[in-house]
Amino acid sequence: MPVADTFHFDNVVNIAAIIALVTFFLKYVIDGYIGRRRNIRERRKMILALYTEVKLNVDNLREDGGQIDFHDIAGFLAASPQNAPHIVVFYYSDIYKSKFNTLSDLPDVLIKNIVQFYGELEYIGLLAASLTKPSFQVVSQRAREATIMELQKALAEALSGGTKLLGAFDLIMPRAPHRE
Repeated sequence: MPVADTFHFDNVVNIAAIIALVTFFLKYVIDGYIGRRRNIRERRKMILALYTEVKLNVDNLREDGGQIDFHDIAGFLAASPQNAPHIVVFYYSDIYKSKFNTLSDLPDVLIKNIVQFYGELEYIGLLAASLTKPSFQVVSQRAREATIMELQKALAEALSGGTKLLGAFDLIMPRAPHRE
């Protein structure tokens, strides 16, 4: 084999290897870019879904807080041991529960506030459920009042925390359309 043919063959092999490496590198860069864009879209969808669920819960908190007239609760409870405010507590947590393992993608402060908000909702549910228990009728009026006042406090704290949480969502997604 002449030297010129060997030289030509080596150049072709080298050029083919370089083209293969450049192609591999470009594919790696493009796949990384596409993956990052996909992750950003998925994160945005998760945040919007959580925002929507928190908004529904905040609206429910406003409604639940207005169901109880806390001003004359002592008189209401004194009238009969069977008296208890009727409060229907229904909060949404399907999205929170399904996305719980992916919350780590969010800023730490936001994660803390989300977990705290849903913990407050659970606590409100427990307090509201305790109003319907037979044991609520047999405890002292002072204990019944304290339970209802604790419910009032929990509703107010959860409403405040949920409202702040909605503001935090708006801060991390400033391009999102204004939500009411």
